[in-house]
Amino acid sequence: MPQILLPQITDFEAHNKNTKEQYAALGQFVVAFEMMVNEARTCAMNLLDGNALSDIPFHHPVMTAKPIFEIFRALAVEYLTRLTLNVPIKERDGFNGVLAVIASEYFELASMRNTLLHGTWFVGWPRDEDPNSETFILSKFKPTKKGLEQEDVPKYAFELLALKDRCEDVRTWISSLHFCIPRKDAPHQPFSERFAFIDGKWQFRVAADMPFETLPRRSPEQS
Repeated sequence: MPQILLPQITDFEAHNKNTKEQYAALGQFVVAFEMMVNEARTCAMNLLDGNALSDIPFHHPVMTAKPIFEIFRALAVEYLTRLTLNVPIKERDGFNGVLAVIASEYFELASMRNTLLHGTWFVGWPRDEDPNSETFILSKFKPTKKGLEQEDVPKYAFELLALKDRCEDVRTWISSLHFCIPRKDAPHQPFSERFAFIDGKWQFRVAADMPFETLPRRSPEQS
């Protein structure tokens, strides 16, 4: 294999710091993503009354992020239609609205996760314009009608951490919505205490004394 001559690093301490931060940010995103998926899996299994035998299919290799959430969503919707629960139609519509918001963000993160993990990473590679590797290179192309095009991907560690934060927010929404589903054999929280339709968007709050937030969260410029 031919040797590649890279530009000279100008600050080894900064280079090492940047490289470590980028690897760490990628790892944190992967962990947060899998925790988000596991939340959907766990909540789906719980809606099936926690039967150990019914848990088995959820751990099969075909159960990737997308089908796991789709099953959770379908179970939640069907569960709410049980006559014994007496959930009003308006409240069921609210659950469906929140599930739609979660699904949009969840699937976008799943798509980004696939793009990131199936790309080719160049971390710590100095370049003339970036000798200390403040950014990383992620090579991931897609075929289009115009030919091959580079995917729109992050290049800074803080962008990976922002994705991590989004995964954690989705996980919180899934967990909280699941806890709002009425259960005769378990405590639950009123849907209206956690979710509200404000300014044309479903929003969530962690506690009664906390402000409502959208998914994804509003940026400071949007607040």
